[in-house]
Amino acid sequence: MQLTTLTLFLVVFLLFGCAGQEAGPVESEGKLKVVVTTYFLEDFAKAVGGDKVHVESLLPDGANPHTFEPSPKDIARAQSAGVFVYNGLALEPYAEQLAGSLPGSVIIIEASRGISPVESSHHHDHEAEHHHEHGIYDPHVWLDPVLAKQQVDNILKGLENIDPENSNYYRANAEAYEQKLDELDKEIREKTSKFRNKKYIGFHPSFTYFNKRYGLQYAAVIEDFAGDEPSAKEMAHIVDVTRENGITTIFSEPFLDPRAAETIAKEIGGSVVPLDPMATPTQEARAEGKDYLAIMRDNLAKLSEALS
Repeated sequence: MQLTTLTLFLVVFLLFGCAGQEAGPVESEGKLKVVVTTYFLEDFAKAVGGDKVHVESLLPDGANPHTFEPSPKDIARAQSAGVFVYNGLALEPYAEQLAGSLPGSVIIIEASRGISPVESSHHHDHEAEHHHEHGIYDPHVWLDPVLAKQQVDNILKGLENIDPENSNYYRANAEAYEQKLDELDKEIREKTSKFRNKKYIGFHPSFTYFNKRYGLQYAAVIEDFAGDEPSAKEMAHIVDVTRENGITTIFSEPFLDPRAAETIAKEIGGSVVPLDPMATPTQEARAEGKDYLAIMRDNLAKLSEALS
C-alpha cells in the first residue's frame, strides 16, 4: 500500500503531537475557529456563524479540491480548530482521513451528511478505475440550493453542538440564510421553466444536481473529470450533438483547460462561456467579494442567455 504524504504527516503528528495545538479552538479575539475545505463552505459557515466565528479555508484559491494535499501547516490549522467542515462524497479525498486524525475536542461536520447522492454521469468508455476523480457519486450537491439548505443545517447542528450558549443566534442566522436560498431556488425555477432549450454542453459534470432539480440535461460533457481530455472521435460526437440540439454555447469551468471547449465552439461558430462550481474562488470572485448567492445568479444569467 502506497503511503500518501498526508498519511506520513498524520503519523508524525500523532507521534509527536501538533505544534499549533496550544492556540486552542478559540481565537485570540474570542471567536470560534472554524476550518473548512472549500469556498462555498466558507460562505455557509460565515452565514451561520456570523460574528461568533472565524472561518478559514484549507484550500488555496485556484487549487483543485479533488487533487489538493494538505501541508503539515494545514493539518496543524485543522487540529487547532473548534470545528472542521468538509463537503464529503469524496469531493476532498484527504478530508475523511484528516477528520479521523483530529483531536476529540474538534467537532467534525460532513456537510453532505443525509443527502441522497446521484451517480456521476460519464460519456466516456474508459476502464472503471479511470472514471473516478471523486468516486461514483457526484459530490457537487451545493449547486442545488435546496440541497445547500441541508448543508447549512448540518453546519448549524455542529455549531450548536460546540457552542450551545449561542444556539439561538446560530439558528436565527441559518433560518435567514435558508430563506435566501429559498428565494434563489424560486428565481432559478421561474427562469429555467421558460428555457426554450433544456439541454446544454457541460465541461465537467458539476451541475448534475442542479440539472435534476430544474429539469435540465447535459446533451454531452467534454471531460468526465479534470484532465480527461476527449478523443477526436468524442469531439466529433459532441459537435454532432450540438448541431442536433441547436446548441451554440459551450460551457467551460474556471481553472480547467478550455481548449477542447474552444475547439468545439470554433467548429460550430459558437462561443465559450464559463460556469462556476465555486469549490475554489476565481480572482474576480475574491476581488469583488462575490458570495455563493451572487455566483449562482451569475451562472443562472449565463444559462438563461444560452438556453432561452
